[in-house]
Amino acid sequence: MELIYHNYQAQNREACLAVFDSNRPLYFADEERPMFADFLDRVLQKSTLRYLVMELEGEVVGCGGVGLEEDRTLASLCWGMIRRDKHRRGIGRVLTQERIEAAQELGATRIRCATSQLTEAFYARFGFETEKREAEGFGPGLDRIDMMLTL
Repeated sequence: MELIYHNYQAQNREACLAVFDSNRPLYFADEERPMFADFLDRVLQKSTLRYLVMELEGEVVGCGGVGLEEDRTLASLCWGMIRRDKHRRGIGRVLTQERIEAAQELGATRIRCATSQLTEAFYARFGFETEKREAEGFGPGLDRIDMMLTL
């Protein structure tokens, strides 16, 4: 498996939206799509944010970011996803590890992650600990789980 990753570029927009769409409605609510599209339109303007695009055999199969908060010691994972037909192949693990390393390079000492009950156990394997739960916080059937990793 030749997995390549690089920083997001404007020409990756449609491929990243396709990755998002492949994960609806199980992992993302339909109403989140305009928020993600807006995020992609602004991502290149943020110097304290790294958004990675994962490619396998020339196809975009995942994307995800990490950004520093104002205090510059706390980072947040944002909009991480793997194309649904590529789940359970280790791509998400690589993407998460790269984002953790990027947070360290940015100087973070803690990383926050807001995820759902469907991926809570995945992030727990990296040492993230659950801090808060909100039933249906992302939409019907998608609980919001706030997690933290201390580096």
